Amino acid sequence: MKYTCFLRVMTVYTVRLYYILVLLIFFCPALAFAQQKQTKDPNLAQRVDSLITIMQNSNSTEEKTEIARQVYNLSKSISYDKGLMEGKLTLISGLNGLGKQSQTLKLIDSEMYEAIHLGIPSYIIKLLTLKASCYAELGFYEESRTALSQATSYAQKLKDNNAYHYALGDIFAFMASNIEAANGNPDSALLYLKNSSQHYARLTIKPKNNINLYGILNRIGMTYFDKEQYDSAKKYLPNIYLVREDYRKNNKIEVLITYLTDARLKYITKSYQKSLIAYQSALDLSIALKASDFQKAIYKDLSQVYDKLDDQKNNVFFMEKYAKITDSLNLAGKKEMRQPLEGIIKDKNNAASAGRNLYISIIAALTILIVCSVFFYRYRKRDVRLRRISVPQEARYETPSGQKENTLNELVDLARKNSPILYDRFNELDPEFCKRLLVIAPSLLITELELCIYIRLNFDTKEIARYARSSVKAVQARKYRLRKKLDIPTKEDLTNWIINF
Repeated sequence: MKYTCFLRVMTVYTVRLYYILVLLIFFCPALAFAQQKQTKDPNLAQRVDSLITIMQNSNSTEEKTEIARQVYNLSKSISYDKGLMEGKLTLISGLNGLGKQSQTLKLIDSEMYEAIHLGIPSYIIKLLTLKASCYAELGFYEESRTALSQATSYAQKLKDNNAYHYALGDIFAFMASNIEAANGNPDSALLYLKNSSQHYARLTIKPKNNINLYGILNRIGMTYFDKEQYDSAKKYLPNIYLVREDYRKNNKIEVLITYLTDARLKYITKSYQKSLIAYQSALDLSIALKASDFQKAIYKDLSQVYDKLDDQKNNVFFMEKYAKITDSLNLAGKKEMRQPLEGIIKDKNNAASAGRNLYISIIAALTILIVCSVFFYRYRKRDVRLRRISVPQEARYETPSGQKENTLNELVDLARKNSPILYDRFNELDPEFCKRLLVIAPSLLITELELCIYIRLNFDTKEIARYARSSVKAVQARKYRLRKKLDIPTKEDLTNWIINF
């Protein structure tokens, strides 16, 4: 009896101590934060604003990163939200530029919660745009498009007219870039570029400062040139000359675009010798800047110019250069993507492992609690104790099959809804499947991995077409490409191969 009373007293004190700890955990940081808020220095805030302006105008990645650290540290010392956000965004962007997409995605996800809590749409849009950039760098264009679609919905919440049109102009331009990078339909890319230009055209700023508008119009001209629609290209290309001269001269990429525009306009007017001179200037600068994508386009164009001049030797020479740099860029892209992909897969496996460990910890804690409860009351209700032991044991053997059925139903439901989280949810439950597929065919795209998931869930071609909002022929074509990449013999059934994989 004395032992029971002692336990009750200890339980009361433990509960009180628990509440005191909770209060300390929640209120001490709040008090510290409030104290920091009170010490905000307006002079330091102005200094941060000046650093942000310098950082945004800098053309050097190293300089931007260094200034971003200063902005972040100063802003943190005075609890200046604007500086904290700008500093974080630039640092995250720099990390993405170094090819560390898996780390960048982690940082973005951790920042997203705070951004939503703060309720600042512009900050959320920038984070989602960075997320889209990471996915695009990894070749996950569908995920990139999903992130951009989310950013579009947040753009609707922007109250400032210019901020709204800037955001949508940037998002639509990014969507066009994704289509181009994925070798998609040029007409779809043109549609997004024109939507982008319409938003930039609605900005209430001086025309000479509307650099984004003229840049996008020039890109539309470049796309028409690639499609060999030279009349339309001739209409849009000259817009680059409307960009402020001081900006064009101080930005080497803009100088390169100007050279390329000159060369293409001269090609359209059949001034092939003058076009060659302009192309050579563009090529020299692209090599100096290590702008491989521009070099690729210039080699192809030079081959066409020499073909018009009946110089077959140079025509073949530059066509070989074009083929070589194309192969080199594809190979480099695969190498750059592999390490971040392995990092992402490893992170997901670690997360799954952590989830399992948490589940085991909870079960262990509950087991200890049950055992303790039984120990406390063993002398009063022996029969009740026996029932409490037996019921959890029965439940423990019945749970897995029920969980398995619920999990399968959840995945099928996500597939029918064409949910963007199907891929992540499936990998949480079966992390090895996609990982083993990527070992066999590292060039598999996310859309092809999703097709494998649909097939593994036993969806037939018609069902996949219906739920993925596609045509039966398109799904059949995707299955054919998938068979080729996975090197599955023609005699072997694709569905059986994937289900038994």
